[in-house]
Amino acid sequence: MKQVSLLLFLSIFSTVLFAQDWRYDKARRESQGEARKAKFDDLDKEYLAYIGTSKLNAALYKEGISTKDNDLRLVGLLFRNNNLDVSELYIVIERDGKVVDSSTVSCGADKKWKDFYITLPNVVASENYNLLVYAAADRKLLDNKLFYIRKE
Repeated sequence: MKQVSLLLFLSIFSTVLFAQDWRYDKARRESQGEARKAKFDDLDKEYLAYIGTSKLNAALYKEGISTKDNDLRLVGLLFRNNNLDVSELYIVIERDGKVVDSSTVSCGADKKWKDFYITLPNVVASENYNLLVYAAADRKLLDNKLFYIRKE
């Protein structure tokens, strides 16, 4: 019974997390009428990338990662309020401006988000990591996320 309750709580928590986006609240406060509708339409088209050590960590907008290990498995999340309009993503991880890892993953255009996984061997502590997510077909930048990795 406790496992079912915990699963239900996590489901509700993640639903509320994605439903309440601070960007929409800001647009609601700052504009009215047609200007608000136009701003909401623009926000619906924006891509948002997140990264963490687990799906929940990535979804909670954590920017920093601390680790004891030399190899690190990262979970990325690309979200768009309207459905994704790309079929493949090209994902690049940079550290201090140099590419550390890159990969191409497929995703369905009928989904609002896509999870992807990245394994970084020989992790170096740095405050200048950057996740870049491109549409694979035309290399159009969808979003990027700056983050840091610190050794414990």
